[in-house]
Amino acid sequence: MQSLQNLERNLDALLQRYAAMQNEVARLRVALEDQRQEVMRSHSEVMTLKQRNKHLQTALGMLGDGQDRKKARQELDYVISLVDRALETCSR
Repeated sequence: MQSLQNLERNLDALLQRYAAMQNEVARLRVALEDQRQEVMRSHSEVMTLKQRNKHLQTALGMLGDGQDRKKARQELDYVISLVDRALETCSR
């Protein structure tokens, strides 16, 4: 009789531990998904920053001294105006 009671107690304890482990697995799955999303967001941010850095390095390379900078700025303004006109034409 005592061994049957011990078996029932052990079974109840085992079932409680199993339920607790299931809850822990569910919690860890949610945390894992959150971490995956954070990694993806961080990767996207890194890629954006790398692209911006590349653009800045290109721009700095184009600037040179004061005269070159002025000329590059004029050319850039001209290209921007062409793009603006093209966009206006397309939107009509």
